[in-house]
Amino acid sequence: MKWSIANQRAVPENVEIERRFLVDVESLPIIRASASGEVKIDQWYPPSGEIGLLPENRSIALSGRMMIEGIPESDWKGVCELISTGSGVRIRTKGELAFLTVKGRWVGAARAEYEWPVDTELVRQFGETQGWVGICKTRILFPLADELLCEVDIFSGILDGLIIAEIELPDQGIQLELIGLPVWLGDEITGLSEWDNSSLAKRSHYP
Repeated sequence: MKWSIANQRAVPENVEIERRFLVDVESLPIIRASASGEVKIDQWYPPSGEIGLLPENRSIALSGRMMIEGIPESDWKGVCELISTGSGVRIRTKGELAFLTVKGRWVGAARAEYEWPVDTELVRQFGETQGWVGICKTRILFPLADELLCEVDIFSGILDGLIIAEIELPDQGIQLELIGLPVWLGDEITGLSEWDNSSLAKRSHYP
């Protein structure tokens, strides 16, 4: 199954802005007590040799299987530049949904991001059969003031015990400290590439 996105747009301005923090495992009972929900996420990172860019219909294929086609011309150049420079392509299941995402490198708290829905069963098939590096985590949703949301990721497998909280922002100028941060947020790791999910996936796959 393939998805056409000719009439869809990526995330606003194709930019992700977020602050990231470590969290101590002892804070989990407090976090869960005020959480609004949680979801299981499995995420994989296909090697560059498995990623195909098809300019004739502005498409992305993985291992010869069409994943996304009809990417708007306004996005295509940016997507190609990110992939050609080795920036992260990842596929993931989030509950019953699945996505293919292309992310750039951090510049402060921001980075380029393109994301599209893809076929869930195909993503699970890749994850189960291809041996690509990946991570598993449970995401707890913790509401903050001013309609912001803190996503608390509890990693499993070889990364068991690691917890990272992410707060996505609509504007890089927002000062979270003025809103009031949860007391259980630990050291800030915003923009540190060694704490990226892609780096963590490689660390867990190649200890």
